[in-house]
Amino acid sequence: MGRFFNREAAMVACGLLVAGVAVGLIAGLKPWLVVAVTVGIVAILHWPLTISFQSWVLEYYSEHQKLDRALQLAIEIRDSAMSRREREKAYLDVAFVHCARGDFEHALQNLNKIVSSSLKPVMRAVVEGSTAYTLAWLERDLPRADELAQRSAAAFPSEHLFGYFVGLVRFKQKRLSEAKDLIQKSLNEGPDLAEPYPGERPYVLAQVLKGLGEAEAAKAALEKARGTHGRFAELAAKELGVAAA
Repeated sequence: MGRFFNREAAMVACGLLVAGVAVGLIAGLKPWLVVAVTVGIVAILHWPLTISFQSWVLEYYSEHQKLDRALQLAIEIRDSAMSRREREKAYLDVAFVHCARGDFEHALQNLNKIVSSSLKPVMRAVVEGSTAYTLAWLERDLPRADELAQRSAAAFPSEHLFGYFVGLVRFKQKRLSEAKDLIQKSLNEGPDLAEPYPGERPYVLAQVLKGLGEAEAAKAALEKARGTHGRFAELAAKELGVAAA
């Protein structure tokens, strides 16, 4: 129940208290009715609004690099889950935050707790693709990572990030020409450099291009990564020998 007794839940409760009082005053109710209306609003709406708000704010924390609080909240949500479906989604959210922090070992541990065979096709592809992604960064069991990434990409060929996951695995397998084509294709189809994490795809592409001896193209890719924020921007800036943007 920890997710209903944290700062985000308190924010929802405060908002409902203010709303209840405002409704009562605008309606010209007697003080005891104002209290009754406010208590009723909080009792009825606090639970569902807290769940919705926490889902939104978890994304907000992750996008704005508030990763410590994002991880704490994701774990609170996971540990408070009351159904298998809710718990498996929470495992995935915790894994995503770990990936954003570069903690691929703990990300993989959470992903391994999800029974992908019981999931709907889209969710299964996300779990398998994410597992391939973490295995690639850990440089562990690359044949399995390759199989999972290809399966996700084949299931949803229009999803550019699944193609990137295949390219990342190819990079770790030292199949650089294939990696270059796949990552560049992913960037062409989905140019948002915040996906999957800010600056990651151009940064990885730069490593591939350096391996292929394409120094100028690698530098241009690093500049794109540096223009974002977060750890890949910092890594790119370090390689370029300049300050992060």
